[in-house]
Amino acid sequence: RTLYAEIKMPSEHYLFGRQFTGEFHIAHKWDAGSGRLVIIAIMMDDSSNTHHPQLEEFIREWEEKAWERRHNCLRRVDKGKRPYKRYWPIRSESEMKDIWGTVDSGYRKGDKANWNLYAFLTTAWHCGYDGSLTVPPCTEKVRWRILDLPMQISREQANRLKSLLVERLDENCKKSTKAYKGRVNRPLQDKNNDFKPWCCDSGDWDPKYRKEWKGKFPRWYHGYKYGK
Repeated sequence: RTLYAEIKMPSEHYLFGRQFTGEFHIAHKWDAGSGRLVIIAIMMDDSSNTHHPQLEEFIREWEEKAWERRHNCLRRVDKGKRPYKRYWPIRSESEMKDIWGTVDSGYRKGDKANWNLYAFLTTAWHCGYDGSLTVPPCTEKVRWRILDLPMQISREQANRLKSLLVERLDENCKKSTKAYKGRVNRPLQDKNNDFKPWCCDSGDWDPKYRKEWKGKFPRWYHGYKYGK
């Protein structure tokens, strides 16, 4: 069961020795009795400056909520200010289907939502370890799965996300960000710990049942042949 999605900037994990612009988390309930979680982490890379269409929808809706709250805060001071008017257009059903995918990638007639959170997954292969939450109380009850292929995003999208994270207002119109020096992430932890990471790649198993990978893997990626 999916519990929430969140973004950290810059990334909280290093993948193959590199820190990335951001990190997208999708948290799942693993064991309700003990409260354990499985969190899928996707690195966000803006080095190629590639626009990400699904992420754009995510950002736009987040921006709408942030702008509406900021506008309503101003209305508390200026009573003559008009109600907030939505900036971004609402997508039609056909536009949403074009953006979020076909039946193979989770878009099905009768779904409760016309978007697909798992469209953000870049691959099924990953590195993992048993660790902790990266926010207080940092309970060690998480099985991390860090996908080994980053999500490509544009620099503009990265800047907009950072602004949303750093400039967030609460219901009392007070800045509620947890950012420190423009960063919203837990620093890299001491490597001298008991974590025992593992990695699996295309040499370990064949995901041929995942039709949505077709055409999505770059040529240099170890699983490229499975996306052909």
